[in-house]
Amino acid sequence: GDSEYSSIHIMPLLFLSSEKFASCAKLFASNIASEATEEDLRTLFSPFGGVGEIQLTKKTEAGRSFAFVSMDYRSSAEKAKQALHGTELKGRELAVRWAINNTTVWVGDLGPTVTDALLKSAFSQFGEVNHAVVVTDAQTHRSKGYGFVEFAKVACARKAVHTGNEKLFLITSSPRPVRIEMARLDNVEDGFHEQDLQKFGLPGDGDPRFALPNTLEFEFAMKWRELSQRHEAEKQQLKQLHAEEQRQMHTMQAAFFKQQVEKLKRLEDVSRMQQQQQQQGLMQQQQQQRMMQQMPTALGGMRPF
Repeated sequence: GDSEYSSIHIMPLLFLSSEKFASCAKLFASNIASEATEEDLRTLFSPFGGVGEIQLTKKTEAGRSFAFVSMDYRSSAEKAKQALHGTELKGRELAVRWAINNTTVWVGDLGPTVTDALLKSAFSQFGEVNHAVVVTDAQTHRSKGYGFVEFAKVACARKAVHTGNEKLFLITSSPRPVRIEMARLDNVEDGFHEQDLQKFGLPGDGDPRFALPNTLEFEFAMKWRELSQRHEAEKQQLKQLHAEEQRQMHTMQAAFFKQQVEKLKRLEDVSRMQQQQQQQGLMQQQQQQRMMQQMPTALGGMRPF
C-alpha cells in the first residue's frame, strides 16, 4: 500500500519555494548519450526557464551519462520535467526525474488525526521547518498514513532521522511511534489540513513527545516498532526468496537450453556421419561399377595359350 515502508520515500510537489535555484527545483536526467555535452543540456532545458549549475557525469563504460540540472524556479523545473521526460537527445531517450532533496524527511505510521500543522509543530524541535504535509487520498481526501517534512537545513533533517531511529517518537495519544526516513520528490497534490478533522469527525488528540522508558506507553511503542521491523524483515525475506526462485528458474532454463543445444549437435553429428557413410558407400559402388565395366575389355585383349 501507499503507507508501506521503503528505503526511498516520495516527496510531494506541495513543497514549493520562491527562492531561486532552490533544491526543490533540481532535476536528475539519466540515460544521456556519452557524446552529449553540458552545452547540449543547457540548450535543451533553457526554453523552460533559467538554467543554473549542470553537473554532468560521464559513464563511458556504459555508453551513457547522467546529470543534475538546477532550474531557476520550481515551476520551470516542472515544465522541463513534463516536456523532456521520454524525449531523445543524441539518439537516446532521456529520463528526467526530480533530484533527491536532502532537507526533506518521510514520516510514516501517522495516525488519522495528524494534520499538516501538527506534523510541522512536532518536527520543529529538530530545527526550522519550511513545510510539512500529510499525504491524502485523491478521492477520499483522507490521510494515507504518511507525510513529509522539509527542513531549512540538511543537518536538521539528519537529526530528525537519527533521533527518530534512536528513540520512540509519538505524535498523538497513540503509542505507535512514527518512522522517519529521507525522502525524494514526486507528484502529490495536497495535504491534510485542520479543517479536514471536522469533515471526517476526527478530534485532534495528544501532543508530540518521546516515549519515556519504564512506562506502559514505552512498552506499547516498542512493540509497535518491533512489529514494524518484523514486517519489513519478512518483506525483505520474501524479496530474497523471489529473487532466489528467479535465479534458480534462469539456471534451470539455461541448463535445459544447453541440453537441447547439445542434443541438436549430437543429432547433427549423427546425420553428418550418416551422410558421409552414404557418400562413401556411393563412391565405392561407383568404383565397383567402373571396375566391372573395365573387366570385359581387359579380358578381350588377352591372347589364348
